[in-house]
Amino acid sequence: MNGRTRVALHGGVATFAAATALSSVFTNWGWLFPVTGAIIVVVLVSELVRWSPIPSGLSPLLAAAAVSCYLTATETSSRAYGGVFPTESSLRQLGAIARSGFHDVSALSTPVPTHRGLVLLATVGLAGVALVVDLFAATMRRAALAGLPLLAVFALSTAVAKHGVGWLPFVVATAGYLWLLLADSRDRLSRWGRPVGFDRDNRPRFTWSDQEVAPAPLSVMGRRIGFSAIAVAVVVPLLFPGLRGGVPQHNGNGLGFGGGSGASRVTLNPIVRIQAQLVGSTVRDVMTVTTSDPDPGYLRLTSLDRFDGTTFSPSTLQAPISAQVSRGLKPPLVAGKAVQSQISVSALSTPWLPVPQQVESVHVSGDWRFDPASDTIFSARNETDGLQYAVDSTKPDWTVAQLESATTIDPKATAMLQVPASVSSQVRTLTAHVLAVAHAVTPFDKAVAIQQYLTSPLFTYDVNVASSASSDALANFLLHTHRGFCQQYASAMAIMARIAGIPSRVAVGFTRGEQQPDGTWVVTTRDAHAWPELDFGGIGWVPFEPTPRTDGQTEVPNYAHAPVKSKPGKGGAPDQSQKIAAGRRGGKASAPIQSRAQL
Repeated sequence: MNGRTRVALHGGVATFAAATALSSVFTNWGWLFPVTGAIIVVVLVSELVRWSPIPSGLSPLLAAAAVSCYLTATETSSRAYGGVFPTESSLRQLGAIARSGFHDVSALSTPVPTHRGLVLLATVGLAGVALVVDLFAATMRRAALAGLPLLAVFALSTAVAKHGVGWLPFVVATAGYLWLLLADSRDRLSRWGRPVGFDRDNRPRFTWSDQEVAPAPLSVMGRRIGFSAIAVAVVVPLLFPGLRGGVPQHNGNGLGFGGGSGASRVTLNPIVRIQAQLVGSTVRDVMTVTTSDPDPGYLRLTSLDRFDGTTFSPSTLQAPISAQVSRGLKPPLVAGKAVQSQISVSALSTPWLPVPQQVESVHVSGDWRFDPASDTIFSARNETDGLQYAVDSTKPDWTVAQLESATTIDPKATAMLQVPASVSSQVRTLTAHVLAVAHAVTPFDKAVAIQQYLTSPLFTYDVNVASSASSDALANFLLHTHRGFCQQYASAMAIMARIAGIPSRVAVGFTRGEQQPDGTWVVTTRDAHAWPELDFGGIGWVPFEPTPRTDGQTEVPNYAHAPVKSKPGKGGAPDQSQKIAAGRRGGKASAPIQSRAQL
């Protein structure tokens, strides 16, 4: 092993030593193997380039390419060429995972769980640090400069960690850097030739003696300086509490990672988060449900209540420690049938707990909290993968007469009436015509009219419809193609309901799945679903089903089968949509949620 190779290996060890600071950022060591693998890839590829005729200046580019192949093989192999080489599809999936990680960064407080997106970001970051360290230490032979990226890793971890990094990772990181400097010094010395008097045959042979053999003064001084620096850096902060590291957590709010122990906050897009886990051609089981309900409904994760003219997205979920489900829930009182369910999640990692509608109580391990505004049970620290829990819920038995009598709007839901000006005038005209043809007067009549329009034979359920980022995607779906998947149907009904003056949002979750011979229900990736919820004053949020799936997984609620009268001789809404589509096309429209991962 020559001196440069030794320096390269020590650079990798120093990077790994600095990475131990992540132990204070994550709740467990799930990041260890992905990060270690990325560091090894960088060191090996960079060293192979230096041993080859390829110019050493290209080693960072080739190492970066090797890391991308490594991430592809570990994260998106099913979409890669040969399971290793990136494709457009695999890169899109990596992007979705990375976006979920960035959402976690803005929402979670440290220490954070080893979510897939967060681990990916840590792996990419440490691979970049390893690349820069190798460039400075081995390629440019400036090992001292390699301390800058290593210091950046430790400083960032110290800044975001709730109580700082601690003395042990500091000692490990410092020892790794000093070891790198020692390897570099040895390499520099070897370039002057073999030390005088230290040929193999002329080395002094030690035997038992009463005389002391003193080591070289320079060696002694180097060791003393190194150990003294580490000792001072560890002991002094212990004596002065203000120097213990970390950043003060203002009222427990953290530094860009959401709330502390007193408040739990999550702002993630469930469509993006779930898509990263459910994409792929292979159908996988995600949970098993045992329930006392012979005809169970959907399992709900959360809701998307904000519409910006292009997409629906969730509001920030925030709940104090008093909202922990272990302390009991205070949901709205709803009349209906009591249901008991036991749920076992096997291959779904989300911060939202899949539960039936109208939850009364939940028995689950971990810090899970209830947000009544969105009817969501969530956690900023725990995830669902491998979780088993019991749920008591109420299956509502709303009647048509009860829903017909709801004519007021809950003041808390007025924000869900907003319709941006960018929504096409053609969509507004179509909504008005659908309501006029149905002769719908009450909010409930209007909701059923919109649902019946979207479930008419004019529309076709199609998961193979290409996603579009066009601002006219909604108008194109409603007026031209009439083909889409559940997100488009749910978004379309939610927008049309807002135009009709009914507060609306989009719920995300799963259909009930397939019943097994033993009576349990198995939910798979194929059962991911989205549907609209409309608010009726004095009653609350009521789900509807506008998606015309033909696999038996979707079901129009019993109360939504109420007949809606049509004006005789005027024709149905589908004919009118064709007329509107033939008219002017200059209006802008908003696009429903544009991801298509079974949802």
